[in-house]
Amino acid sequence: GTVAGVCVSDSSGEVPEGMELLVGDHPIPGPASFRAGRRALEAARACEGRCIVLLSGGGSALCEQPLPGVPEEFVSDVTRALLAGGASIGETNLVRGHLSAIKAGGLARAAGGTVETMVLMDVSGLGPGIVASGPTWSEGEGSVEEAISLLEHHGIRVPADVEQAIRSADRSSVRGPVAVIADGRDAAMALASAARSEGLRSDVAA
Repeated sequence: GTVAGVCVSDSSGEVPEGMELLVGDHPIPGPASFRAGRRALEAARACEGRCIVLLSGGGSALCEQPLPGVPEEFVSDVTRALLAGGASIGETNLVRGHLSAIKAGGLARAAGGTVETMVLMDVSGLGPGIVASGPTWSEGEGSVEEAISLLEHHGIRVPADVEQAIRSADRSSVRGPVAVIADGRDAAMALASAARSEGLRSDVAA
């Protein structure tokens, strides 16, 4: 069958035939990230059969599309403030998910076909929904009140139209098939194996 889709990365490179490469902004989502997010949503909506999503670290910033009524500049400013303020990855993703049309299951809700997700984990000990802020996975994490409270804690005023947008968004749970194909420990084990093949003593701590 025909393969078509979008690949979002932090740099240019070769992609399989039928794929469109888009380079996003990182670590703060910017104009390139929003262009990538719009295309990703368009590709998801156009999918009528099997939709395969490969996620890896960095996707939260590289690929973004705010909810209708949420300005792009607001999303950029919020991300910058949360990173500067030392918010945890869980807190940051909770806020991101409430502002985004892609994150917290948004991409899967938009898809016209069956979504299967494969994840390259860049963090350990956390669920697959943490990677790229879970565009295909959501269990209704965090309430609107929690998101607004976190924003206010970091000195971010939430305009009335933004609050209305996030309160009216679809937050239904999304749980399609997800496979973690590699994580940080796999990378460490591969590195240790390569070192041993060169005659170097190498172990991976538990």
